[in-house]
Amino acid sequence: MTVIVKNTTGSDVVWCGQGISANSSYTLFVDEISRWAANSDFLAKVYSREAVINNGSNDVVDPATAVDTIKGDLPIFVQPLPPFAEPSYRTKRNKTASLTVVTPGASSVVDFVLAQERYVSGGCIIIQNAQMGDYVIAEVYDLYSGIPVAYRAAMCENWPVIVRYVEGEWIAANPSVTGGVTVHEISTHPLNAKITAGLSLRLTYHAVNTGVDRTFGVNYYLTSKIA
Repeated sequence: MTVIVKNTTGSDVVWCGQGISANSSYTLFVDEISRWAANSDFLAKVYSREAVINNGSNDVVDPATAVDTIKGDLPIFVQPLPPFAEPSYRTKRNKTASLTVVTPGASSVVDFVLAQERYVSGGCIIIQNAQMGDYVIAEVYDLYSGIPVAYRAAMCENWPVIVRYVEGEWIAANPSVTGGVTVHEISTHPLNAKITAGLSLRLTYHAVNTGVDRTFGVNYYLTSKIA
């Protein structure tokens, strides 16, 4: 089927992403027809006679017939919208039980032990008095030796470290902010890793030997799988 679109507005137009000069026409490719036929703004132009449809031989004078001509027997494909939230998971964000202090030139370790199986996609660290040169390491850690000895070599990168997701990441310190508070986000996207209950999300904060004591806490981006 041949479909030619004529612009009768007397001005240059852009319809369905295609520019058409005043009093000119555009021949649709076969794979374009269904997209133009599904565009309500363009169909309104056809009904108002600003756009005239030609079937390859003649102009189709009646607007309703012109719309039928462009639609023909072609199926109109509409891209389905995904659901607002996938029903497979439930958000279960959590935080460390308390804030942790690390002195200049030292490091502090925070272990967040999972009481239930969770999926983790990262988190954020809230830091007061962070300094340029501070950095963090994030890993999954077998704090209570829950993984049997026979499986450690196969399951772990370097037991008791199961996997180190962040081998080293500088803190984007901004001491000039009022209160000296820095928010540093850690993302493992697109990975959403399943962590077994009893294992620890371990974060190690290394403070450069300048400034004053740092105080920090960690928020974790966690989800649980709905059975």
